[in-house]
Amino acid sequence: MLTLTGAGFSALRWEAARRRTVARAFRTVPFYREQWAVAGRVLDEPVPVASEQLIDQLFRLCPLGRPFQPSREPTLWSDDGTTLRVAINAASDSRTATHAVFGREATAQASSGRRPAVRALSDRWAAVRAASGPAAARTVFDRAVVLRAVFGHRATGRAVFGRRWTAVLEVRDAMIDRRWLGRGVPYAALLSPKADVVNEERRAALNRRATELATSGAVIVGTRNELADVLPEIGAASLRVLHRAGLADALGMAGPVVAYDPVLGYYAARMPSCGHLHLLWRLFHARVADGALQLTALRRRRPVLCNVIPVDAAGAAVERCPRHHTPILTTTTA
Repeated sequence: MLTLTGAGFSALRWEAARRRTVARAFRTVPFYREQWAVAGRVLDEPVPVASEQLIDQLFRLCPLGRPFQPSREPTLWSDDGTTLRVAINAASDSRTATHAVFGREATAQASSGRRPAVRALSDRWAAVRAASGPAAARTVFDRAVVLRAVFGHRATGRAVFGRRWTAVLEVRDAMIDRRWLGRGVPYAALLSPKADVVNEERRAALNRRATELATSGAVIVGTRNELADVLPEIGAASLRVLHRAGLADALGMAGPVVAYDPVLGYYAARMPSCGHLHLLWRLFHARVADGALQLTALRRRRPVLCNVIPVDAAGAAVERCPRHHTPILTTTTA
């Protein structure tokens, strides 16, 4: 049982968030309401289900009031990029990238292994507010004004792997209608050689934007085999590689890696400062029940995912990081 707190983490609040998600699922989502009918009674917990069994269940996994409409929207298995963005931030292991509120000064301190001086920051914030009036930081816009006044520039917080980055490239088998990954970070899908396209010329044309972004420095995310195929095609020396893998491979892999599931998306990342595979706990709840790792998506509303067993998760366990005191994924097998 996780009892300690760290980086805003509270085991009690975390479990309460899961209980709210489960209650909402039973109340509004057909997939989970039907489990009550099958059992002939009210269930306290959704029946655990393997993620691969949910691929064709989008209609039943969406709330009754917001059904999935394939004629009007793309597949919901491609999320809005939130899990990818948070996973990259976690893999960067910098306070700036995680919270995106500090500026270049804090970025430099994080990359050199020192935390920003919270007291000094508070004093500077108070000085700006005193000079600007009591209402200087009441809105999101005013907070941005104050941050610019404090740091002398727009605070973007894009520090990854000890350096600033400008774009994210994700190796995929299909294109996606997305050009930005939030906070002004360019995004481009990079089609692998296995993508279903007319010919290589068409694939090269679709990859042109990703190739251009790679020249200015970018993070590229993909499986080991995908990266082996596309990296020689790009030939950019400034790329930062972030491996994508299933949980079993991610646990056994050294270096920057993110755990990925086709249904859940990105749900864990290895932090370089401690070497542990950290669960993205603000987005997912994890527990081991009936001998299986079960994840619940805390912030996704369509589709609703409760007690989902990720692929390649046999023998996985949830523990706490001895350094950060937040949930990590480990293995119980030798």
